Amino acid sequence: MKLTDNVLRSFRVAKVFRENSDKINCFDFSPNGETVISSSDDDSIVLYDCQEGNLGIESQPSGSLRAYRLASLPR
Repeated sequence: MKLTDNVLRSFRVAKVFRENSDKINCFDFSPNGETVISSSDDDSIVLYDCQEGNLGIESQPSGSLRAYRLASLPR
């Protein structure tokens, strides 16, 4: 599918993620497409269940964390 302006305008928001309280700097899907992970300038990493649209795991470290690139590795 070519992402033309008309195609992009036809997209609808399926889910708004509000768990990160600062700018999200990385957002990626797992290899099987069932999970989404985000990292944010609020030092959190959040995993979401794509099938249900629910929060999976939220990690708030006690120290500073900066993740600008996330990678999913096959098992």
